Amino acid sequence: SGSNLARDDAKVKTGTPEMVSALLVGCAAYSVGRLMSRSILPTIAGAKIHAYAYMIIFVVILAATGLVPAGVRAGAKRLQSFVSSGLGMVIMVGMGADFNIGELAMMLNVGNVAIALATVIGAIGGALIGQAMANDAARNSGAPHWRVTVQLDGGGTRHFNYANDPNVYVGERVRVEGDQLYR
Repeated sequence: SGSNLARDDAKVKTGTPEMVSALLVGCAAYSVGRLMSRSILPTIAGAKIHAYAYMIIFVVILAATGLVPAGVRAGAKRLQSFVSSGLGMVIMVGMGADFNIGELAMMLNVGNVAIALATVIGAIGGALIGQAMANDAARNSGAPHWRVTVQLDGGGTRHFNYANDPNVYVGERVRVEGDQLYR
């Protein structure tokens, strides 16, 4: 039933067995993804499908069908928390220890700096333009789409604004009654 698609996990006591089980499910998902992307269905409509895409699909199927026990799901959450908080800093330190300032200096040339600057300016400009368009759309969402100017028989003109097509045409004679036009 649809109630299996999304749920809050109950408080489940987790330990090493649940975390190891979660790690094994993750490795199995990765293996399925690699197998699919390398052997079974490497392309779809000519587009190469990455192993991680298949891995995500497999994990979603497992979650949607409810095949993963609550203890293993809780172990996966605990493992993810450990990896992101405990190992994140270790990985960053490791990357920093391997950092070569000479390689960075070689990359700092006029062309690369110009590309980086253009990327930043483009991102900021795109964000500003997008925000302006969103503001304009919100401001004009109730604005009329048709503006009809009528030249009156006694001289002068009147303007009428319509949200929908008023179904009158240029040069057509109309009758004005209040704020409405009639053919």
